[in-house]
Amino acid sequence: MNSKFLTLIFVLIFLVGGIGVVSAADSAGLLQIWRNQTSQNNISWVDYNGNWFMNGQLNVSGNIYSNGQLVGSGTLNSTGWNKSGTNVYLATTTDNVGIGTTSPGARLTVADTNKAITTRGNLYLYTTDSAATDKGGQLTLGGSYTGTTEIPLATISGRLDSASNGGYLSFATASMNTFVMTEKMRIDRGGNVGIGTTSPNGKLDVIGTKVNATFTSTGELSLLGTDETAANSNKLTMRIGASNSWGSQLIFQKGSSNSGGVAAVNNELGNIYFQGGTGSAFATAASIRAFAGGTYSPTNLQSYLTFSTTNLNSATPSERLRIDQAGNVGIGTESPGEKLSVTDSDAG
Repeated sequence: MNSKFLTLIFVLIFLVGGIGVVSAADSAGLLQIWRNQTSQNNISWVDYNGNWFMNGQLNVSGNIYSNGQLVGSGTLNSTGWNKSGTNVYLATTTDNVGIGTTSPGARLTVADTNKAITTRGNLYLYTTDSAATDKGGQLTLGGSYTGTTEIPLATISGRLDSASNGGYLSFATASMNTFVMTEKMRIDRGGNVGIGTTSPNGKLDVIGTKVNATFTSTGELSLLGTDETAANSNKLTMRIGASNSWGSQLIFQKGSSNSGGVAAVNNELGNIYFQGGTGSAFATAASIRAFAGGTYSPTNLQSYLTFSTTNLNSATPSERLRIDQAGNVGIGTESPGEKLSVTDSDAG
């Protein structure tokens, strides 16, 4: 037994309570040390390989350094971390954990270099289940819903679409009152986005009772065909698949406020513009427009429609036909006095 090993023995005797008892090496090659108490608690031993084992409790206020493993099934208490059973946790609730940084700014801060999307990135969550559809890692976000009682409120999951068909991203939220978690949006393996459906059939597939697109000032919602090499057409399809008398509706609204402020006389209520490419831009060639025929009120909603086309060698659409608030139709005139008024501006 060398001098360093003997020194370690006496240090251990001092640590476990001053005067201790040192037993002879037993058949397993262990040197046992315990406090001089009847119950012989806080028993420690050192084997010939220099490993230190302890049955009792080790309280540390400084640092523990090890080149090997620190293994235990009891409680390890220090000023930084605590271990109790299978749980390891911070000693205080105000501490932050840093991975890759010595200055974590949140409860958990991970600092790393940029990772490509083809790698496992900076944080990797996965499940150990056998490969199966709808299996995969999940991040759950929660909060308190009454007092300090916590509950899951939303999840983001990356799951297997099927055994050979890639993955999908799922977004789920908890329902009102019952807090039952249900999927609300999905991005499938092909990049299709489904809201209200788990099987989107297009780049954006929305299923629900109401869909709003709200613009804070001026806005634009476009259906753009970008395939310049093949015949294609853009379609806006509205369908009602129900056994009732209702049909699909396309509604244009105009008011002086979003709450239905009064529309004034000659305010444009809505329009349909037909445009064509000029070589560097698109310009309006024809239109159908609706106007308020007076100042609106719940009992006065008079209106008129205009139809415009563009003449040869011109770039400005001109009104060709009007249906006024009385139902009179004017061709070549903006003031039809009869059910049908036709004026030929080219007549001599």
